[in-house]
Amino acid sequence: MTSQNLFLLHPVAWSVCQEVLREESHMIASGQTTEQRIAYITNERDRLLRESDVVLTEALNIALSDWDSSTGMASIDETELRFQLHGGSFSFRRIRAGLRQLGLPDNVLATPLLGFGLLIIGEDPDVAMSMQRLFQQRLQTLVEHPHVSGSESQYQVLLQDASLLPSMRDQAITRLALSTLIGMSDDLESLFTFDQHELRDLAVVRGALLDLHITDLMATAIANGYTSELRTLLAQASKDGIELYRAVVNSILGHRVSELSAASLSILVNSATEDSSTSNEKEMRRENTQAPPADAKNSDHLMTIGQAMELLSVSRATLWRLEKEGTLLPIRIGRSVRYERTSIDSYLGRK
Repeated sequence: MTSQNLFLLHPVAWSVCQEVLREESHMIASGQTTEQRIAYITNERDRLLRESDVVLTEALNIALSDWDSSTGMASIDETELRFQLHGGSFSFRRIRAGLRQLGLPDNVLATPLLGFGLLIIGEDPDVAMSMQRLFQQRLQTLVEHPHVSGSESQYQVLLQDASLLPSMRDQAITRLALSTLIGMSDDLESLFTFDQHELRDLAVVRGALLDLHITDLMATAIANGYTSELRTLLAQASKDGIELYRAVVNSILGHRVSELSAASLSILVNSATEDSSTSNEKEMRRENTQAPPADAKNSDHLMTIGQAMELLSVSRATLWRLEKEGTLLPIRIGRSVRYERTSIDSYLGRK
């Protein structure tokens, strides 16, 4: 995945990884070796994975610390701008695609975000019709749920409170409904099992949920005074985000370690090849200047590699090829390689 996609998928994980990579850049400037940089990145990756719970908790606390109707909206606008600068908005559809690319379960529409998401998309008349067909029978089950019956008395108090303006009463009732949904989120999943006849309506609702943007959801919650409910939602959702955080850290830093390891291996291979070539050249020069062994039979008729190359007007590689083909076989005396003059003359067609 690209760096942009990883930022959109998990900005916190992307940010901490960028700090590690910036420090690696300083290590390069200070002349530290590839092995030292690999060790540093590996250690930092392992540390970030170990401390993922703490990092996410701190990030969530910072993000939620100053939320109210004024500063909260400014914070959301800034977050939206950061997303746009990195290639797009942070939609549930984008998250789902990222989860699949990282090999993680596709659980972006799991509770507890479902309850709040349904309230938002229900403002669309077409989606509302599909929701009505899907949930009309299931509403009875919701009404009979202990959390719903437990909030009945609060609902009655709101209805009978004459001091509340109609708009204030509606807002309070909606907030109570949302709190009730959040409280029963663990039991909501069983209500989202549908048969073949409901697939079309389900596709409409599911598509609308996937197109929701995280920042739109947050902005709507803050604008309507649902900051405490949203805190609860994000706190629960952050627990599911730990696995995603770890996957993004592994993807960014693991990829960098792989790059450095591959580069280090390439350097070692090239160095070994150069050392081997240098040794061969030294050996050839030594053989070219070394006199033929005095104890060799017919030594006057034996030629060094250099002499054979000169007589044949070929390279060392050609001599190796001729030997491999069996066309011109050398004689080995200890570590020395010699060619018979008669063999060379025969190869050249001379007598």
